[in-house]
Amino acid sequence: MKKILLLSHSTLLSGPIDYLESYLISKKAYSINKLTHPLDNYSNRSSEYYADGLKFADIKRVNFGPLSLLNDFRRSVFFLKSMKPDIIIAANNFDCLSAILYKRFSYSKIKIIYFASDFSEDRFANKILNRIYYFVEKKVLNGSNQVISNTYRAEKRRITLGLNPKLSTVIPNGVQLKSAKFYAKKINKNLFIYVGSVTKEHGLYELLETIKTIINELIIIGGGDDMKRVRSLCEENKLKIKIYENKSHDFVMKYLTTYTGFGLAPYNVHSRWTYYCSPLKVNEYIASGIPVLMSDVPEIAQYIESNKLGIVYNTLNKNDLINKLDNFETDHFNRKAAKFYTLFSYDQIYKKLKLNENKSLELLS
Repeated sequence: MKKILLLSHSTLLSGPIDYLESYLISKKAYSINKLTHPLDNYSNRSSEYYADGLKFADIKRVNFGPLSLLNDFRRSVFFLKSMKPDIIIAANNFDCLSAILYKRFSYSKIKIIYFASDFSEDRFANKILNRIYYFVEKKVLNGSNQVISNTYRAEKRRITLGLNPKLSTVIPNGVQLKSAKFYAKKINKNLFIYVGSVTKEHGLYELLETIKTIINELIIIGGGDDMKRVRSLCEENKLKIKIYENKSHDFVMKYLTTYTGFGLAPYNVHSRWTYYCSPLKVNEYIASGIPVLMSDVPEIAQYIESNKLGIVYNTLNKNDLINKLDNFETDHFNRKAAKFYTLFSYDQIYKKLKLNENKSLELLS
């Protein structure tokens, strides 16, 4: 059986590479391994190695700031040399660079897939780090056998950086339900839920400030550096709020399945990375039968608006948003959710992922 190694730097929250891992394991067509390093400077984080979903190694990682990445690079190359995979799927350009250099110096014929989960202009505040980021990005775009972008905007930008369009594939972030049953719900337009990082870039505070007079209850599943400000806003305005931090993806999906309000996805227009993003939570809201209230920043917003899957706004205007909520049709939203799921489920979107020459995953499974 051929071996696939997934390389990534992860946060505490599950991401696209984790969902891809689960999906590939379920297909039982390959031996699936994953090496993941901590992306953020959380305490007690480790580099972890998994084989077919089971953890085999937990290597404590000492935080040396940016120098930690060099140690991660060394560790990735070590695993590549010992494992000798047939296919490497890297979740970001830094991890992809280690795969490309290994392939070059080992004269290996491995297939490298750059599974680029996002793209950002001016990713760092430091100009030198930004130059390094673009340098690495250009190298991996030219050294990979297939490059996955999750939006057409990201693909277009990568082409300007040297990506060969023939090697480019767009696979949006999708969603997978354990039980694809779409029951009718009575949606309450005064209940709201937010899943994800609570940061200024995600813009939750500003949206809550705008619609605070119509909120009967707010659910937050997640955490972040803007949580204190959000909590203070709710306390000052006597908003009923429940917060769940550090919850698993299974917890999130089970909660969304029975939730009967609107999902919030208020991406901040001032953060350039949000222009290229493919929001996981938007897909999970809708597939769970929850209409979304979101800004028009992400690429998917136009699809959401045209298919009446939620409310999309360009500017935060209280009267405009309340009017749109009042007039939004929520009856039979479960039917829209079912149709959406047929397009964005893993079984559909990963058909484009080529794991063998001229063959898609669909043909191999």
